[in-house]
Amino acid sequence: MCCCKSSGTAGSDMGDAFPCIESRIGVCGGEPCITRTRIPVRVLEQARRLGINESEILRSYPTLRAEDLAHSMGLRASSSCRNRTADSGK
Repeated sequence: MCCCKSSGTAGSDMGDAFPCIESRIGVCGGEPCITRTRIPVRVLEQARRLGINESEILRSYPTLRAEDLAHSMGLRASSSCRNRTADSGK
């Protein structure tokens, strides 16, 4: 089940579940990005995996809000959960 809904602009946003995240074909190759920015969710996830804390990430990206960062982590957690469920059905 997908949490995306059509934004009517050749892409999708993540709807009520992740309102700060959208995916648009013409922006970052259609990767999920933080709305109002071109910051891909995968970049924020990678920073966290490398041990960069939230305040450092927010300082590095002045247009990013704490709420955006929380939603990006929630999206990744949700995607990981869906992928594990799909893999276990094989």
